[in-house]
Amino acid sequence: MIRRRAWLGSRALDYVLSLPWAAKGQVCITGHSRNGKQSLIAAAFDERITAVADSSSGSPAGSPYRLTSAFTYAEDPFGGWPSCDRTAANHCDCSCDLSNLTHPAYATRPLPTGGGADPRCCWWKPSIVLYEGRENEAPIDSHGLYALIAPRHVIGEHAMTDGCDPTFAVEGAYVAGREAYRFLNASDHIRIEWRPGQHHGFESLDRYFDFFDIAFGRVDGASFPPLSIASSFPEVLLHSFDWAGWNASVGGPAAATPPPAGATNATAALEWLLGIAPSAGPGWSPGGEYGLLDWDYIQPMLGRSASGTPEKQLLADGVTQIALNFGEYTYAQMWWVEDDDGGPANVTGKPAVIWLHPYAYQDGYTVNYGQGSPNVLTEIAKAGHVVIAFDQVGFGLRQQQGTSFYSRYPLWSKLGRMVRDVSSAIDVLLSPQNNFSYATHPDGLPITPFMGVRFPAIDPKRIFAAGYSLGGMVALHAAALDARLAGAASIAGISPLRAQDMVLQTGGNAVLSHWHSLLPRLGWYEGREQEIPLDYDDVIAATLKPTLVVAPEGDRMADHKALLALLARARSKLGPSGHLLTLATTKYAPPTPGGQGIVMPAQGINRLCNQHQALLLEWLHNQTATSRS
Repeated sequence: MIRRRAWLGSRALDYVLSLPWAAKGQVCITGHSRNGKQSLIAAAFDERITAVADSSSGSPAGSPYRLTSAFTYAEDPFGGWPSCDRTAANHCDCSCDLSNLTHPAYATRPLPTGGGADPRCCWWKPSIVLYEGRENEAPIDSHGLYALIAPRHVIGEHAMTDGCDPTFAVEGAYVAGREAYRFLNASDHIRIEWRPGQHHGFESLDRYFDFFDIAFGRVDGASFPPLSIASSFPEVLLHSFDWAGWNASVGGPAAATPPPAGATNATAALEWLLGIAPSAGPGWSPGGEYGLLDWDYIQPMLGRSASGTPEKQLLADGVTQIALNFGEYTYAQMWWVEDDDGGPANVTGKPAVIWLHPYAYQDGYTVNYGQGSPNVLTEIAKAGHVVIAFDQVGFGLRQQQGTSFYSRYPLWSKLGRMVRDVSSAIDVLLSPQNNFSYATHPDGLPITPFMGVRFPAIDPKRIFAAGYSLGGMVALHAAALDARLAGAASIAGISPLRAQDMVLQTGGNAVLSHWHSLLPRLGWYEGREQEIPLDYDDVIAATLKPTLVVAPEGDRMADHKALLALLARARSKLGPSGHLLTLATTKYAPPTPGGQGIVMPAQGINRLCNQHQALLLEWLHNQTATSRS
């Protein structure tokens, strides 16, 4: 469908170029969302188009599937738009069908608009759904469009918090495409530009046409300031990390204190790997409106709004949601269900879970494409827990903190900051704010209803860290280093550091040291991974706490076989405490054609699906019941 729309654009161009006043060397095309896809494809296959501006074209187009999909809370081949509610009686058949439009089901199944095939469907070749969970095996991805367009002018404009367009994936495609332009000595013909907001709104049409005018040589030399690609469209990258530059700035491994040796020093080795942390900021701040600058408009931009006020909202199923901040100006939200367990007379208080999000640069902990799965935050709350979640450094509202992180903290690491934020969240949960007395804020001001909305009392013996993908890795590190955590759960969060046999599939340790710049010191061990001072079996053994590891068999970001061996070693190192480690593997099953052309999604892949959520909730129930008894 999308190729046909691009083809129609070329047929429209046939007519335009037949007009006597049309400038044949000055043809531009632009479009937003799916029309951004259409614009890129039209330019890729029609060389008469000399400049293109892509606005938030999503996945796959500006965002290649290899760097996005379910593990970033974004579109994947099965769950992308247009998709449909397959539980509804009048659902449509969209891009996740293997059948073609001649299948009898299309003619007989009723649709919301009255029947027949949904005209929005099948943007891409329908069989792309078969690559769900193994997008890296597709023969080509959308960043190839840049190579087809080169050396003609192209600019991509994308929103910072667009759930359809993860900034990391957008930038990765741009950096890859830039190589084709450099090869053709046309580096100034490709640019990327960021705008605030969500998917729709804030499109900068005047910027598009400034770019087109420069590309067509239509710029008036007397303009002030003078327009040029270099001056008017400077290259701004959010996530590209110069590891070699960082390494030179810190003096390389020779300038660092040697890592602790010996299996008994796992905690010290972990602290060494995380780097040298600066002094910590304040431990907690009250919730409500205090310090939540512009929360009213920021939250709706991220899809986090609900009825009520910014400081307290009531969601479905009796879930209460509040806003708060803590630590070094970290904004967060909290959820719980009001009941007798959290009242003033309760002695122990509620169990609590610190939820840590995946590689969702665009929106942090906000789930954009759940693919039919319930919201994990409210599900944990409905199970009786108080839940707190926040954007980790470099993600969501904190993306630009990640861009400049190593300029401020060259000896530390982003993962180290993430672990510290977990500890700060524990400070919040255990703060005087939750004891239903009129305590005071650390700056001496009284906590009034305006300055802080109280949340239920928390049982200090039942605080857990849990996360998915990146968040699962952070949870394990935090549990090893903060004694106040009762346990940790990791869903598709880790792959062995010392096992690099599947580096072409997983990306290896470069994912942590170079791609996401979470642990730069790992880069010192490239080619000699067996010398890394510790691996995740050491981390798990060092916690001596209940630990859940969900390891999907089809996780393309992990070496599954090596991970199972690592977890066996972890259980062995735990010795008599081996029962503390719970391993849950989910078996891989590819997308399966069903009746009437319907395709069932893949199972056992890197996705926060119903099955993985159920495993987490069951484990939390077992741990909280055991620790309370």
